Amino acid sequence: MTSGLTPLSNIAIDHRSRSSCNFLPCFTHLMLYLTLLNRVVLEWYSVYSEEDIRRLTWQSRRGMWELDLLFVPFMENHFRNQSIDDQDRFVKLLDCEDQELFLWFMQREKPADPEMERAVTVVLDCVRACKV
Repeated sequence: MTSGLTPLSNIAIDHRSRSSCNFLPCFTHLMLYLTLLNRVVLEWYSVYSEEDIRRLTWQSRRGMWELDLLFVPFMENHFRNQSIDDQDRFVKLLDCEDQELFLWFMQREKPADPEMERAVTVVLDCVRACKV
């Protein structure tokens, strides 16, 4: 996708010159521009395209109603806002068996893998924050 934007990693800044001070307002403006209302820019900066997110949302619909109540709202409302590492953890979490996921999310067991434990915590925290 070509958006005509220059990735931030390609912008050279000379911190010693006074002209670099002009970058701060531009950077602040860019950060304000990166909102959920502008999905094109978010998709450009994200590892997961909108098509990937639609696919993952569909994949998050499980055979268990309890898991659907957690995963679908997480995908629709929170996935895009997560760090790339947390997004990757969630994608790996979707490969786990439903029975295993149910035990983890109902907090009857803890995942042996710390990465999966982090993914469970992130999902639960996000969904709980919406319910309050």
